[in-house]
Amino acid sequence: MKRRLFLSALIVYILALAVALFFANPPAPTCACTPPPGSLPDYTVADRTNAAEVVLEGTVIALTDADYYPIMKATVKVHQYFKGGSGPVIVTITGFGPSSLCLSWVNVGERWVFYATGNPSSGLEAHYLSQFDAVDPADPQTIAEVIAAVGQDPVLPFGYYVYLPVISVGEPAPYNLKAEDLVLQPSDIPSGYELDRMSRDRLGFHMKCYR
Repeated sequence: MKRRLFLSALIVYILALAVALFFANPPAPTCACTPPPGSLPDYTVADRTNAAEVVLEGTVIALTDADYYPIMKATVKVHQYFKGGSGPVIVTITGFGPSSLCLSWVNVGERWVFYATGNPSSGLEAHYLSQFDAVDPADPQTIAEVIAAVGQDPVLPFGYYVYLPVISVGEPAPYNLKAEDLVLQPSDIPSGYELDRMSRDRLGFHMKCYR
């Protein structure tokens, strides 16, 4: 009898301890991105372009945590705007993350066509028509399809100027530009754009890009 009571008490104790440990250290949540019944919709570049408010080509220059981890905010240097009018050279786009959340992942230094919603001047959100499709490769075929869908030529960002040094004796090249003088480099100019000499100041040739 005593043995039976002892075993019953021991079982109750073990169960109580297991419950306490479970609530003290709950298992880490797991995320899984499951496709819809059947398969993912076969959206085209034109579909994604038409659905997004803003479409642009740019290079990721920084990644930071958004308000809710593991969602990431990308700081992007814009090369050209395809849709939504023009905007600043530097924009932020929130809404990137791991594939387990069905999101697109981007890395610093990568150049993409971005689909987004919002205002470029105050912050953009990545636009998803399906899973993993907030960006497309910035290759000639994709860019041609985006331009065809929009029906007009892309536009350059606000303040899209390039400074080149003056080559002359005794006049230093402008390599001491400050952060507020952030400009795109000649190598950033999209294909099809040319340089038009507008003026010359102490920094060198003040060049403006035009199509």
